[in-house]
Amino acid sequence: MFMMTRVGETRSMNDQTRRTAINLADYEDLAKQVLPRDLWEHMSGGAADEITLRENVAAFRRIKVVPRVLHDVTHRDLSTQILGQPVSVPVLIAPVSCPARYHSDGELAAARAAAKAGTIFIASTGTCFSVEEIAKTSAAMALTGCSRISEIGRSLISGNK
Repeated sequence: MFMMTRVGETRSMNDQTRRTAINLADYEDLAKQVLPRDLWEHMSGGAADEITLRENVAAFRRIKVVPRVLHDVTHRDLSTQILGQPVSVPVLIAPVSCPARYHSDGELAAARAAAKAGTIFIASTGTCFSVEEIAKTSAAMALTGCSRISEIGRSLISGNK
């Protein structure tokens, strides 16, 4: 995996390094190593005073996975419905403001990945692409920040950013 820095130099993460990452904290550490500082701070931080960020981290720490051993797992089905949309797994791709800062295809790549995985891509109101461009990926999509149709929401939906 190669990441472009702002000045065009690349920093790489080799296959062996990626194979040693076994959890999200490991991948977070790897991202910190390869991303330019301003992008890392943008990606790893939260809005305003970061209360929601801290609460989300605390909530995930309270979740305990209890392995179920000696169960037949020949036929597994993780599919469910979210927002009335069938999904293959109960995992969504969360909104990030302007992912094109991290990869040239940004939201388009993330939406394609969601479609391929059979799940929902959630577009940020800080998207770098129009809603129509993202929708062409055929992914199920939700738009954040527009609980009521406001002028911003209308302009995003109509492509007049």
